[in-house]
Amino acid sequence: VVTARDWARGLDAELGLLHVFEGSEEDEMERHAVGENVASLLGDPPPRVRWHWSCGRPLTEIRRVAEGEGYDLVVIAEHGRDTWTDAFLGTTAERLMRSSEVPVLAVPVAPGGMKARRRSGGG
Repeated sequence: VVTARDWARGLDAELGLLHVFEGSEEDEMERHAVGENVASLLGDPPPRVRWHWSCGRPLTEIRRVAEGEGYDLVVIAEHGRDTWTDAFLGTTAERLMRSSEVPVLAVPVAPGGMKARRRSGGG
């Protein structure tokens, strides 16, 4: 979020933020936690933001929103390989870079970064 925020500020551009609920329905507690976490990262004053909330598979939903909304760049956090799927097919970021019509910038997550916050309920 911080890298995307900095790009949006530097270019005076709107920042589109997408959160994908992996499943068939939104989780209101997760939505609230994600919103609070992102608000703290956006700083003051925040850039112009357009939120997108979606349910489904992250790869599919990221492509659908980025291409459908006409975004110029996708910034995605690159996590290490956690599953056998990542080892054989690539991470979501790797698969997105190969399949998206919109350019993708994959930003590495610091060790313990996003996962530590996610486990503690922070998003």
